[in-house]
Amino acid sequence: MIGNDLAPPIIHSDTLPKQLPWKELDWLYEVKNSVYFALWLRGSDKNLPQGYEHYIISYHMENIDYEWVIQQAQKVDGKIIVLNDGKDYNAFESYLNVEFHSYYSWHYQISQILKLWDGKVDRNPQYKVSAINNRITQSKLIVFTAIMEYIKDPLVKLGTWLEPRNIHYGEKTGEPVLDTLQDIFLNKYYGTEISVDEFDHTKNNQRHNSNPYNIFLTDAAIHFSLESYHYSQMLDHIRPGPHLSEKTLKCLAGGTPFIPVGQFDIYGRLRELGMQFDYGPLDLAFDKDPGNLTRLCKLVELVKDLTNYSIDNIIEFTQESTQQNLDHVISGDFSRVCVAHNMECANYLVSKLS
Repeated sequence: MIGNDLAPPIIHSDTLPKQLPWKELDWLYEVKNSVYFALWLRGSDKNLPQGYEHYIISYHMENIDYEWVIQQAQKVDGKIIVLNDGKDYNAFESYLNVEFHSYYSWHYQISQILKLWDGKVDRNPQYKVSAINNRITQSKLIVFTAIMEYIKDPLVKLGTWLEPRNIHYGEKTGEPVLDTLQDIFLNKYYGTEISVDEFDHTKNNQRHNSNPYNIFLTDAAIHFSLESYHYSQMLDHIRPGPHLSEKTLKCLAGGTPFIPVGQFDIYGRLRELGMQFDYGPLDLAFDKDPGNLTRLCKLVELVKDLTNYSIDNIIEFTQESTQQNLDHVISGDFSRVCVAHNMECANYLVSKLS
C-alpha cells in the first residue's frame, strides 16, 4: 500500500521487519555481520547507536543530509554504508568510515506513480512553459521570476510558503541577474498566491503531487521541474546527488519534456540509465555546471532563450527525446537497467558483510 510519501516508512533498527515494502532490498536479510539499518531517511534523524560493525543507511526520495552523515561518521566507530540514487562526487573521501554506493530507486518510484495514476491523458500544449512553486526556495524563486518576467502567459502555480532561511534571508548573491530577479520576486510576487487547479494544501505530499497527467504537464510545451534541493558545489566538495523527487519523476512517467531546476548532473545521471535529452538548439549546459549560482544564471539565460521559439518549435525540439524516454520507461527497459545495477551492488555488499 502506498502512503502519502512514495517512499516506504523509515526503518531505524538492528532488526528488519518480516517483509520489506521494496523487494529489491531483500538481500539485506542475508547480511550476517553486526549491522544497524537506517533506511529511507528524510532528514532530522536521530543519532546512530554505538557498537555496530556496519551501518547501512539509505536516502532516496529525500536528499542526503550530508551534515548528519558526517556527524555520525565522527560519532561511531563502525563503517557507514550509504545507498543513494546519485553519485558521491568524492564528497566522503576524507572520511574513511563512510562508503557510498549508487543504488537506484527511481524506477521503483516511477512504477509507484504509474500505479497511482492509471490511465493516460493526451498532451495538448497550449502554453510554452509551466512551473509549480509551492514551497519557495532560492532556486525556485529565481527561475519562477525569470519565467514570469520573460515568458508571455506561462502556466504557473505560486504558493506563499517561504521560510527566510531557504532564500538565505534575502542576502545578495553577487550575481547581478540573480539579485535583480530576487528583488523583483520579493517586491512583486511574494505574498500573492497563483492557482490554476484546486490545490488542497492539506494533501501537499508526494502521493498527491505525483500526478503525471495534471494540467501543468499536459498543457505546456516544456515543464520546469522546480526540485526540492539544488545545492551541488559547496566550499570544499560537491554534494552527493542529484536528488530527484516526484517533481521530476512524474515528467518521465507521463512523457513530458522538462528542464530540471535542482542539483547538477540530472540529465547526466539519467543518460547513464538509457535516457535521452537532445532538445535541439536549447542550451542544456547548465546541467554540467556544479556551481549553484552559475548554474542558476545559465537557467535564467535558457528561460530568456525560450522567448525566441514558439510552442510548436519547442514541441519539435523535444519530441524525439521525450518519446524515447517514455518508451524506455513503459517497456520496462529503464527498470531493468536499474535492477541490474542494484543486483551487482547487492551481491558485492552481501559478500562483504556476510
